[in-house]
Amino acid sequence: MGNAGVGKSLALQQFAIDAFHQSDGVGICPVYLSLSKWESNLSFEEFVFTELSAILHEKKSKIKKYLKDENLFIVADGFDEKPDVASS
Repeated sequence: MGNAGVGKSLALQQFAIDAFHQSDGVGICPVYLSLSKWESNLSFEEFVFTELSAILHEKKSKIKKYLKDENLFIVADGFDEKPDVASS
């Protein structure tokens, strides 16, 4: 997708910020997640809930509702940094 240091992560972060501003805070909320933080002892679901809880300061039940109602758009970065994910 591109060499290290060319700005892929920064571009994704800016995309999430721009998408949020364009939504005027109504409807789907983009949330940037860095997969480099994903520890191998957590399932992907556990990782997502842990990160979203920290970002949104919400309980797991509330985050499940946001996801079920499709109110969150996850902008995931770092697939290339997780060989076990990139190869699956």
